[in-house]
Amino acid sequence: MNTVGTHTGSVQEPAIKQAVVKLLHQLTFRADRVERLQQQSSQQSLRRDRAPAGIDIERVSKRFLFHSLASMSEKARGFSKSTYLVTGGSFFADMSTEMLTPVLPIFLTQTLNANGSVVGLVDGIAQAVRNLIDGFSGSISDKLRMRKAVVLAGYAMAAVAKPLIGLSTIWEGVLGARILDRLGAGVRSAPRDAMVASSVAKRERGGGFGLEGLAEHAGAFLGPLLTVLLL
Repeated sequence: MNTVGTHTGSVQEPAIKQAVVKLLHQLTFRADRVERLQQQSSQQSLRRDRAPAGIDIERVSKRFLFHSLASMSEKARGFSKSTYLVTGGSFFADMSTEMLTPVLPIFLTQTLNANGSVVGLVDGIAQAVRNLIDGFSGSISDKLRMRKAVVLAGYAMAAVAKPLIGLSTIWEGVLGARILDRLGAGVRSAPRDAMVASSVAKRERGGGFGLEGLAEHAGAFLGPLLTVLLL
């Protein structure tokens, strides 16, 4: 009997030791967890104490989170407000430019009594100026870091040039106004494309350029038709 009792006691001792070790581990884990929670609560209370008077930390945090989510959702949609504004500007600018196409040769030859070669000279020089400016306007706007201002300046030059064409009494005046018009188109072209690229998400850039090109060609198509209807 003593041998059996001794054997049973020796078998139970490791089990008891394991249970004690397991209990100690659980107590240590819970103590560490309580300590971490106390540290977190003390840090939060310290931040609240350091905050300026009158500022609600939770309210500010919620507002910041709301604006962050709103900006992320706007980028996720693809097109932004700037994309549509630039597209609308391209539409009306090209429509107003192409409205002159049917009447400009008539104005030069019949009103100002210029010959046919002057018509080609005016348009050729104006288009050459635009092509030259196209190569420099983008780099200039990058150096100035004022793309919006450069684009608006281009639109303003074109808007001033069109009335000057109608007020001209000699074909040289038409040439100067036409050069100013095409100069404005060249100045705004590259910075406008850069604005379109920066106003849309990367995965939607092709669609942004497509929308801007669609508006540009639609304005060029509707301009002469509108002139014919008005005449």
